[in-house]
Amino acid sequence: MTYVYECQNCGNRKTFSEEVDISRDKSVGFKTSCCQKCSNQECKDYAECDCFEEWSRIQMGIFLKMIKEGKISWNFFKSDYDE
Repeated sequence: MTYVYECQNCGNRKTFSEEVDISRDKSVGFKTSCCQKCSNQECKDYAECDCFEEWSRIQMGIFLKMIKEGKISWNFFKSDYDE
C-alpha cells in the first residue's frame, strides 16, 4: 500500500503563538512511501516521483479485469444518492 506523509526535512511549516496568528515558516513538502522523494522543490530531498501513478495504473487494471470477469459489479461505487 502506498501512502503520503509530511517531509521532515522541510522543517515545521506552522508555528503557533498567543501573540501571533498561525505563521508559515517554510514551504511544506510531502513524500510518498514508494519513492521517498519530497514534493517541495526547495527541499534537499526533492525529485520527481511517478511510482504512485504506476501503482494506481496497476490497481485500475486489476479492478477493470475483475469487472470484466464478473467478480464485482460495474456499478460497484454507485451510491443511493446517484441518479
